[in-house]
Amino acid sequence: MPVSVIAILQDDDGDWHLLYTARDVTFMANAFQFPVPATEWAPASLGARLPVAQTAAVAYLPLNFLKIGDVIISYKLTGDMVVAGTTTLDCKLVRLNLADPVTTTDITNGGITQLTADGDFDSAAAVDDETVATDKMYYLLITGTTDAADTIDVMGAEVLVRRLA
Repeated sequence: MPVSVIAILQDDDGDWHLLYTARDVTFMANAFQFPVPATEWAPASLGARLPVAQTAAVAYLPLNFLKIGDVIISYKLTGDMVVAGTTTLDCKLVRLNLADPVTTTDITNGGITQLTADGDFDSAAAVDDETVATDKMYYLLITGTTDAADTIDVMGAEVLVRRLA
């Protein structure tokens, strides 16, 4: 995407400054990764499915569309839960940090409110404007627990990003 220059300004010290435009863009993410496929979260025509009787099963949703300088503003996790017993769904935004070994950081306000009710969901998290930088990668960590008759289907996420235009 080309960068648009709004104006070139010179300050009192003679330094020149470029002013850029930015716009908010919503990206759709649904390329899940499954650490233990076929027994926990698994690919499904609806996105990712957690079958009955699973405990604290995790799936990952990489945000591989981000560019350096993007600002992650918010995201919404979408899907459906069939709940007759005790079922929970959690999701949080995690940053991978280049180090030896690689470290992770949970992003402030990057978690949704835990879901426990039957029906479709469109659960949002308003992130504290996380700016993407060199050697930082991001993903959504999805954790679900299902009862003997319950299932969870996650379609994906809508991620709102402020990007230089």
